[in-house]
Amino acid sequence: LDYARFRQICDDVGAYLMADMAHVAGIVAAGLIPSPFEWADIVTTTTHKTLRGPRAGVIFFRKGVRSTKANGDKVLYDLEERINQAVFPSLQGGPHNNAVAGIATAFKQAKSPEFKAYQSQVLKNAKVLCDGLISRGYQVATGGTDVHLVLVDVRKAGLTGAKAEYILEEVGIACNKNTVPGDKSALNPSGIRLGTPALTTRGLAEQDI
Repeated sequence: LDYARFRQICDDVGAYLMADMAHVAGIVAAGLIPSPFEWADIVTTTTHKTLRGPRAGVIFFRKGVRSTKANGDKVLYDLEERINQAVFPSLQGGPHNNAVAGIATAFKQAKSPEFKAYQSQVLKNAKVLCDGLISRGYQVATGGTDVHLVLVDVRKAGLTGAKAEYILEEVGIACNKNTVPGDKSALNPSGIRLGTPALTTRGLAEQDI
């Protein structure tokens, strides 16, 4: 993603830039794809998915000076109190204390060389999966993948996303139905979403995909 371009657009209209990196947080942490932190006012993520921790969420936000007016007056960020109020008591009753140690472990692992190697393998596996599907005649949204996910259009196979999901689950392959370009309803999508993090965690490499 071109976060700098998003930043420029937001600055032009006086908007906040919020980036949700829930799916790709682990890949960002490994330094393998661009990070939103330099550009965004708010960054949100889950702690599972590519970070491999327990289910939870994290909100990062900026403090200090947001901008400077023409007369030299500084405009400060006012995000902290508003976000804290929105999280508690507005939306959340309290933390899941049983998950805190697991989240800390996931964050610690994300700083390690082994984690970067793992994420690199995740991307290699996703590329092999994507290329293999394309070579077998399946249409992949965007024509490829730069991350851990592959979004496959199954209409040419005479399937809906729901039917493909059911068939794959019957043979032990977990996936989920997903909309693809051209779909008119999220309730009846024409695609499935496949990912490689769990396979890679179990030790699979390119030759296994």
